[in-house]
Amino acid sequence: AHARLNLRAMADLPAKSPPASTRELQLHHASIGALLGTVLWLELIAFGVPRIVANSAGYTAIPIAVIVGAILGATRARRWLGIAIGLLAVALAIVAYTPVMRRPVRALVRSDPLARPVQAIIILSGGVTADGHLKPAVVDRVLTGLALIRRGVASTLIVSRERWRPPSRGVTSDVDQQRLVALLERPVRLLIVDSVASTRDEAVRMRALARTLDIASVAVVTSPLHTYRACATFEKVGFVVTCVPSESRELALRALPLAGDRVRALQLWLYECAALAKYRMQRWI
Repeated sequence: AHARLNLRAMADLPAKSPPASTRELQLHHASIGALLGTVLWLELIAFGVPRIVANSAGYTAIPIAVIVGAILGATRARRWLGIAIGLLAVALAIVAYTPVMRRPVRALVRSDPLARPVQAIIILSGGVTADGHLKPAVVDRVLTGLALIRRGVASTLIVSRERWRPPSRGVTSDVDQQRLVALLERPVRLLIVDSVASTRDEAVRMRALARTLDIASVAVVTSPLHTYRACATFEKVGFVVTCVPSESRELALRALPLAGDRVRALQLWLYECAALAKYRMQRWI
C-alpha cells in the first residue's frame, strides 16, 4: 500500500523539463547579442560616430548591427558588448546632465571683430535637401551673411552651388539661395563656385575665383563650431580672413541648458575634432 501511494504521488509530480540543447542555447545567446548590437549602435549614433566615419546618420545600418550583434552574441564576445554599452551609457549621461561640454565647444568657436574692411563675404555650404531647400544650419549662415551685407560690410557675396542627385532628377541650391538673397534691399554682386565636396574644396575654388577679381580680404561666415577649422583652411590658401560665426537656431549653443542641446553639441564637437585631425594630417591648415 505504501508503494502504491508513492507511485501515485510521483505520478502527480510535474515532469522535469529536458535540458536545453546546444542549438537552443546558441539561438538564445544570438538573440541577446542582436539586442545588444542594436543598443550599442544606437549609442554610437547618439555620439555621431556614423557621420564621422561615413557622413551618414547611421539608421540604415541598424540591420547590420543586428546581424553582427547576433554573430558576436553566439560567442563570449557578448560580454564585451554589454561592457561597451555600459561605458557609453555612463559617458552619454555625463554629457547630457552636466555642463561638461561648454568649455570644449567654446574652444572651437572663432569670432573675429570686424575692425578691418573686407572685399567680400563668403558663406560656406552645408547641405541641400532633395527638394532643393538649404538645410537649417545653412540658412542660419546665409541670414548672418546677408545681415553683414545690409550693414555695408561688403557688396560682394561668394557662395557654393550645392547639389543633390536623386535617381530621377538633379537638384541644386540655386533657387533657394536666390530666394534668400532677394530679401536684401540693396544690390549685391553674387558669385557662385561649383563642384565642391568639402571645406577644403570651397577654399581652393573660392581662392581661384577671388584671385581673378583681385579679392584677398574676406569675411567667412559659417556655423559656430565650424569656424576654427574653416577660417584656418581659408587662411592657408591665401585669404586674409575675418571669421564670423552664424547664429545657431538648432540648439542653444551659448548656454547648452538642455540635455538634447548638450548631446547635439557633443556630436558636432566630435565631428570637428576628427575633421581637424584630418586637415592637420593633410596640412590643409
